[in-house]
Amino acid sequence: MINNYYLRNLLYKEEVESIRNLLLECKESDWVDGLDSLPEGNHTIKKVKQLHHEVSTDIHNIILNSIDDRDQKFLDFTVAKGSSFPLITKMNGGDFYHTHHDNGINGHFSTTVFISNPEDYEGGELCLTIDGVESKVKLNAGQAITYGTGIPHRVNTIKSGERIAIVFWSQSRITDPWAREIYKDLSNAYYYFQSKEYDKAEFLTEGVRHSVLRRYL
Repeated sequence: MINNYYLRNLLYKEEVESIRNLLLECKESDWVDGLDSLPEGNHTIKKVKQLHHEVSTDIHNIILNSIDDRDQKFLDFTVAKGSSFPLITKMNGGDFYHTHHDNGINGHFSTTVFISNPEDYEGGELCLTIDGVESKVKLNAGQAITYGTGIPHRVNTIKSGERIAIVFWSQSRITDPWAREIYKDLSNAYYYFQSKEYDKAEFLTEGVRHSVLRRYL
């Protein structure tokens, strides 16, 4: 876990296979143009297929159960009070999603869960621009990355193969970004104390002390 994003193994292999089997049961007509989620604005920003919500309830349950059962650090990172229904996307050769900001009404955090493995497709990297520096992310099936919804990002054009990913958004219980950072640092310090990494824990708690002082200068 770092300040700008949180990357981890989210799904077990069996859960990934369950999701893939559910997707195999979908008809081609269940996949709609991704532009349907953009009722207005720039309709050249993406070329991607999205699965109808009505046929993705079981997948939604797999994702949320995995978070509830074993992803405490996600809850510490986001302090989530709720997450949206997942958006299941499929991209094939020539598909893309240009640089954009997620809609602010979606929440405070965006999560991408990779269902395809890197060798299943060429291109298709998730690119995050943080403080002017671009990070390219292409994870194994079952891995996920959570990042601030305000971070500009894109998905590179698919050159070949098929990329399936799941995206959802989370709202935080702590709406003040500063207070959320303080909570996150204290949570990380707690884990360092538990693992007896006392130097790291002390460094984080000292940073929190200074942050609080600066807040009231």
